[in-house]
Amino acid sequence: IAIWVELPYYAWTRGRKEMAIQAVTCECIFVSSMFVLYKLNPVGTFWVFLMPLTIGSFLLMLGNWSQHIFVDPAKPKCNYHLTYNAINHEFNQRTFNDGYHIEHHVHSRRHWTDLPNNFMNNLNKYADEDALVFDGVDFMTVGVMTFFGQYTWLAKRVVQLKKPSLPVEDVVARLRARLVPIKRD
Repeated sequence: IAIWVELPYYAWTRGRKEMAIQAVTCECIFVSSMFVLYKLNPVGTFWVFLMPLTIGSFLLMLGNWSQHIFVDPAKPKCNYHLTYNAINHEFNQRTFNDGYHIEHHVHSRRHWTDLPNNFMNNLNKYADEDALVFDGVDFMTVGVMTFFGQYTWLAKRVVQLKKPSLPVEDVVARLRARLVPIKRD
């Protein structure tokens, strides 16, 4: 529900009034349609529209939260510290290489098929930036494991791009350090 208010507000306050009006119009049409359809067939409307909307919204929010859970408070505006990459997982084949999420932040217009090669070609940059990369795990699993405090399990799946490699305890400390609230300037 927040996006239904935040998106038009954001657009309006940024001078994108046409986008704000379009968002509000679409929201009004959607709510009106759901009201009419619910009056006509409440069971069908619930199972065909409302339940998938609720579950889909929850999963999209969980996914986005999981992708951006480890924001580095020391560099919260740096693309290499806003998110992490999740590589070598079958999830990438089904989600247009979404696991290369740092690449998406650095080059948002790069085609999804180019993300893995660009990541490999820039490993030194990732190492220099001390970017966080997980191996063999997807975003949802990272989010769930973080939610349940399984930092050692996660630390064992971190790709250590810098040498010498850190002990697992230090990687756990690094992960925990990225889970603190960030104060905005």
